[in-house]
Amino acid sequence: MIPDELVLGAPAHVGHVVEDLEAAMASFGGTWGLTWAPVAAYGTPSDALRFTCSREGPVQIELIQDAERARRMRPRPPLDHMAYWVEDIIAAGNSLVIDGFTPEVTDGRFAYLRSPTGLR
Repeated sequence: MIPDELVLGAPAHVGHVVEDLEAAMASFGGTWGLTWAPVAAYGTPSDALRFTCSREGPVQIELIQDAERARRMRPRPPLDHMAYWVEDIIAAGNSLVIDGFTPEVTDGRFAYLRSPTGLR
């Protein structure tokens, strides 16, 4: 349950974990007519998390290929997270923590918090 004082903006994107980023880009692109932002990566070349977002919206599709996560999680859920724009990321995060969410990753530009049911 989201606290009454937390006001979420419009949904930003839905993150989808995939085995093969280029194959997923081709599949989603062909099926839904999507084009993609340049692929970005975090980590070392041999163990990188690679991702891209659709250029089309209003809710974008983010495709994530994460080598480390793929090794750790079998089976892993394909829906990784739902993202929302908020005015104040710190206040929004604090409100979610009060409601039982667990912080996982924050860097000032974005935050991942896991809900009590497991969805980020």
